[in-house]
Amino acid sequence: MTRAVIIDGRDIGLAQQATADVLHHVLTHAGTDFATWAVLDTLHRRGIAVPRAELVAAIARRQATPPAEVEATVDELEAAGLVQVVTPPDGDPAGVTLRPTTAGTRRHRELRAAVDHASDQLFADIPRSEQRAAQRVLATVTMRAEAWLRAQTAATSGPNAVREAS
Repeated sequence: MTRAVIIDGRDIGLAQQATADVLHHVLTHAGTDFATWAVLDTLHRRGIAVPRAELVAAIARRQATPPAEVEATVDELEAAGLVQVVTPPDGDPAGVTLRPTTAGTRRHRELRAAVDHASDQLFADIPRSEQRAAQRVLATVTMRAEAWLRAQTAATSGPNAVREAS
């Protein structure tokens, strides 16, 4: 029997690891660690003023990093003058936002240019139509995998799961 699947998680994982290695090389060559890149890039992608708690939670979840480590990186970037922490007039910690400073924006642009240059080299001879098709396939597989995991979790933690386990 022939499998219908010609690409699987291993293929996707290998590509992800290889491109992550390229990113780490580019960042190391630029004198920046990944944690700094993650904060600066997320901040610039999300807008001018990003709620601190939202940014920390998003990075911690995406990178499987403890929130305290992301908080420490934010503090380091503030001390380095790359990020401004803005506390609302009422002092409410939930209202604290982060903004890139001029130096932070400049540093992000430098890093983004280096990352984009490496990406351009990796994808140079792959037609845009194929890149878009791959992007659609990966988005669909991601959506299906997340739905599958939710269904499996619900099936093993639902009301019948306790009875089945006993």
